[in-house]
Amino acid sequence: MALKIRWYKKAEAKFDKIVEYLEVEWGEKSAEDLVQKVNRVLNLIKVYPELGTMEVPHRNIRGVLIVKQLRIFYVVDKKEIKIIQVFDTRKSPRRRLK
Repeated sequence: MALKIRWYKKAEAKFDKIVEYLEVEWGEKSAEDLVQKVNRVLNLIKVYPELGTMEVPHRNIRGVLIVKQLRIFYVVDKKEIKIIQVFDTRKSPRRRLK
């Protein structure tokens, strides 16, 4: 049974900002490609929630690399997968889950 995906507002806002940046700087096609890649990975995670690597074991936070520049962090509970953070990998690794 596939779990439901729920985006935290902060994660969704950050992802929207990244998509907007891509549209302006690289064109609509690049933004659409990223959205499709994210949707493909999230569809896999719905079915295989343990697909991502364990990033913070004591908080049960997993992460998955979407493209070289984008990583998504999520938590799995019994009914849903919560997308808690979208991280631009070009930034400082110490800031990943802040």
